[in-house]
Amino acid sequence: MPSLSVRALAELMALPGYEQYRVLYDQKYPKRQPGVFRAPYYSPALRGIRAFYASGNSLTEIEAVRLGLGSVGNAVRRGHNERVLASFVDSPQSARNLSPLRNPRLSTSVGDTDVRVNFDLVASDGSVTRRMFYNMRAVPLEENLARTTIEVAHWLLGSCGIRAGIDQLEYVDLANDGMAHVCKKGRASTVKRAEQTLKVVEALWPTI
Repeated sequence: MPSLSVRALAELMALPGYEQYRVLYDQKYPKRQPGVFRAPYYSPALRGIRAFYASGNSLTEIEAVRLGLGSVGNAVRRGHNERVLASFVDSPQSARNLSPLRNPRLSTSVGDTDVRVNFDLVASDGSVTRRMFYNMRAVPLEENLARTTIEVAHWLLGSCGIRAGIDQLEYVDLANDGMAHVCKKGRASTVKRAEQTLKVVEALWPTI
């Protein structure tokens, strides 16, 4: 059964057919390649961000993760995680008062494909629950890709039985001064394209 993440689905929707194979290969065989830009690659930095908010914005938590990076044998991975932490601290995101909440792994089936709805952070922001993605790549996030990812994630949240306003979802671009992409209203055309893309996934998956 095909299985992919929300972010992979949104990326597929923006790619021409000849480039979709690469994304699907990475989703089907996640351990065959280094996967430089997969979320697990940035797990130390993400852990530091979560701990920072959980501690009431203590930079001590960030420093603890930075020190722990010394045990990461891959120098390139270590450098990228250090970059993400520095970008976060220097951005307006480090001034926000967020309280991390339980972040369950969610998935839903659309046709014959299992789609994982995996946020980097779920946190309370006053009386509002924020569900957030982080762009931890060195390259800034394209605005349309951010919007598409949010729209698809919101659609799939509903399929998981979770009701949330689309404006409560964010895609934070740490490569662009921590800019938070938000969406006020979803486009029906995005859902239609997502459904069409998933049919392509079902057709290609056995050939990969």
